[in-house]
Amino acid sequence: MFCQEYIPSQQLSSYIKSFILIEDEEGAFRNQPMNIYPSGHLEMIISFGDRVIFSTDNYQLKSASGYLGGQILEPVYYRCLGNLRILSVIFRPYGIYRFLDIPQVEFNGRRIDLDLVMGRPGKDFIARLCDEPSREKKISLADSFFCNLLSGKAMKALHIARASFFLNNFRNDVNISSICTTLNVSIKTLERDFRRIVGITPKELSRVLRFNEAFNRINSGKCHDLQDLIFECGYYDQAHFINEFRLFTSLTPTAFINKQKETVERSFREVVKI
Repeated sequence: MFCQEYIPSQQLSSYIKSFILIEDEEGAFRNQPMNIYPSGHLEMIISFGDRVIFSTDNYQLKSASGYLGGQILEPVYYRCLGNLRILSVIFRPYGIYRFLDIPQVEFNGRRIDLDLVMGRPGKDFIARLCDEPSREKKISLADSFFCNLLSGKAMKALHIARASFFLNNFRNDVNISSICTTLNVSIKTLERDFRRIVGITPKELSRVLRFNEAFNRINSGKCHDLQDLIFECGYYDQAHFINEFRLFTSLTPTAFINKQKETVERSFREVVKI
């Protein structure tokens, strides 16, 4: 199992958070259900392995060669029918709009075939990725492709990038009204532009980013006291935290932690043949 995160070039770093390359040649995840939880970051998944099926309670999408994933406020489930081999491009909340100039609200809760949004250039790019055996060259191809898309395009809606920065780094110390005052825009304008460029409202992004911080700390095993976590992540109280966590994962924090423990124990038993 190979999984590695790559940082994009400086030209892309304001819009793309990272590239993640996953190659499961042993088939450890074959036909296993896996989850994608809300993160506030849009994701492009390029598959150069076997078929992947994405689904929610409302729809199912069988894989072509690549997808663009819009903002989600509920879990998305997927299964790989064979060996999982993907390149995941993680965009910053406002990043994908810089390349596609399409209202992001149209993608909310959906997985869209890349051919539909990127046309022939996207199809050719995916074909080159699939044909390239070198991992490093795959990343280089991806970086060059997105750099070329940026060429000649002027930066738009800088206030959305600044607002996203405030929400991500100072969310316990600022509110939407104070951000609007700082940026000299009205709340109505900020919400309208957020829906167009990010796909969700500033308040929704703030909630997702707060959840994502708590989720990552729990998922990484760095949370030793839920009460401390609740306070540090800016939740009002335990009930508020549990309700938000259940909304975004369909599980309570305790149920999620127990499920993670069971998964680790099951994986260990399989490895040592218990």
